[in-house]
Amino acid sequence: MIDEQPLGDDIGILNAPAVLPDTSGLIGSGWTACTGTGFGLKADVSSTPLVQTSGDLANPVGFTVVTQDAEGKKEYWVIAEAPATLDRPVQAFRYLLTQEAGLADGLLDAVNLPTIGEASEVPPEWVALFPRGGDLDLTSFDLPDVGASAPGLDGAKVGQYLPDGAGGGYALSADGPVPLDPFAYAVYTHARFPDGRKPRPADLADVPDVQRAVGVYDAAAWPTQALSAVAGQQCALLEATAGETPRARLALDPTGDASAEGLDAATEREASVERGHAAYVMSGDWSDVAGDSVWAVDAKGRANALVGPDTAAQLGWESVRPTLVPDSWIKLFGEGVALSREAALCPPSRVTDPECS
Repeated sequence: MIDEQPLGDDIGILNAPAVLPDTSGLIGSGWTACTGTGFGLKADVSSTPLVQTSGDLANPVGFTVVTQDAEGKKEYWVIAEAPATLDRPVQAFRYLLTQEAGLADGLLDAVNLPTIGEASEVPPEWVALFPRGGDLDLTSFDLPDVGASAPGLDGAKVGQYLPDGAGGGYALSADGPVPLDPFAYAVYTHARFPDGRKPRPADLADVPDVQRAVGVYDAAAWPTQALSAVAGQQCALLEATAGETPRARLALDPTGDASAEGLDAATEREASVERGHAAYVMSGDWSDVAGDSVWAVDAKGRANALVGPDTAAQLGWESVRPTLVPDSWIKLFGEGVALSREAALCPPSRVTDPECS
């Protein structure tokens, strides 16, 4: 009799997602994370991002934000987008404000952003959702021999500067004048050299017709012009395409599940995934296009590790190439469980036993 046969152990993965969608329900890009002064941090994965993207705005925007660690140490950052170059699409970066408050406020005023005292309080993990650009100081300029004579410039010194009358200017280098766009000019004229001196204007009527130096601050990946400050929540938007490096963008005006409203304590964290959907991604660094860690983010907002080369195929996802998302974005989600064929054949209480299958 069947009912007289001894029963074996139940099998399966304890706390595994009850259901994961087919490939049509996977969302590997367009994730959002929103916060602001007085709010916690809300992450959301929806098929259509529930935010206004920066590309929809007439003018480039930026945020002045402040973070505070467990020991009370504060850091001030500018979050803004750098325009596309030959090597990089439009991308948002985080830029550390290292100068004392007076110089920092002068810089922020010059680029139309809130000052130090007006900075939005945000969690450190939100700032980490953006790659780091060059600090907003003179260390981001490759400008050796400061104080030496500037060749061909009638007594001017390396490190001095000239305005161009259009919001930008020139820094004088040993290789010639360095064109500064309005943002870089604001940084340069509101900073100090390591010895504490500020750059001084050169005693020249205008810039002589000599060869210009280039590439002096390209690695900083700064915006090129003054920005627009905006009120309300600050949002990060992740854009990812399989086989390409990920990028972050700025976003505004979150609605529905994207909004941090209701998370009234700065320490509150919540993640949501659109009903009937999930995410299938790899994680790595901003410069990576592939990673060793593979994840299924489920409808409960948990990141479940996919273990083994065939696990995605077992889920019916073998036709999908996962996008790569930065590690900092995966950390927004709750810790799930490891999913693998072997673990699924184990009794739930013995899923860590390699002999159970």
